[in-house]
Amino acid sequence: MPTAVPIAFDVLGTCFSFDGCREALVDVFPTLSPDHAQSVIDDWFHAAQRDFTCASPSCASETGGPACAS
Repeated sequence: MPTAVPIAFDVLGTCFSFDGCREALVDVFPTLSPDHAQSVIDDWFHAAQRDFTCASPSCASETGGPACAS
């Protein structure tokens, strides 16, 4: 039986970008600079990544709750 090999890659900036999201934020909030819009997107992405990781079975405690620190 073959051994399982974990594979990880960075999709952010490699497979897709958030340029469209940044432009949409600036369109909706005209006082928002493109740099600030990028910071908002980055914060959202990193928070979602953290939450999804903590909710995954590979990071769950024995009681079924999240074992990761927020």
